[in-house]
Amino acid sequence: SLSPLPDDAATLVLEKRQAPLDCVLYRYGSFSLTLDIVQGIESAEILQAVSSSEGDAFELTVSCQGGLPKEACMDISSPGCQLPAQRLCQPVPPSPACQLVLHQVLKGGSGTYCLNVSLADANSLAMVSTQLVMPGQEAGLRQAPLFVGILLVLTALLLASLIYRRRLMKQGSAVPLPQLPHGRTQWLRLPWVFRSCPIGESKPLLSGQQV
Repeated sequence: SLSPLPDDAATLVLEKRQAPLDCVLYRYGSFSLTLDIVQGIESAEILQAVSSSEGDAFELTVSCQGGLPKEACMDISSPGCQLPAQRLCQPVPPSPACQLVLHQVLKGGSGTYCLNVSLADANSLAMVSTQLVMPGQEAGLRQAPLFVGILLVLTALLLASLIYRRRLMKQGSAVPLPQLPHGRTQWLRLPWVFRSCPIGESKPLLSGQQV
């Protein structure tokens, strides 16, 4: 309830105003405060990306600067760096240093893949990307046209050689033999050992004797 003030009493009026932004308030006394400073993940880096000996598997070594991540996610594209085909996430176990090895199996076989790795905690996120070339059938497919071309060239050369030899044989059988006298024709067909030879040896074993 409000009661009227006497006429000689001073009137006190309180007015609430918005404090300006540059208003500074000084407080005196003792205060206690608990402050937690959380360092976020500043950056991430891929140290090594190699294909594993287990077929289409690969290993990715990732390191980061700053805080330690709680989760690691990987976006894997289709062969040829097409739209992402799969997204995989896994928790990161606590460790004194921010370095982890990610092991994954690719479903698309050999080819060139684009990888996007993200390391995250409750307050920060760091991302890094790279390309990975998986050997395999792609290398064989690239060399297949060369092998096919060489095989076709060798086949063509072999066929040309056979056709040429067959034509030579036909031409040889078609050409008539020269007409020779009957007696000389028989001599030409005999082996050379039966052909005419000199009466005496050129170097007889016994000098002065004829064989």
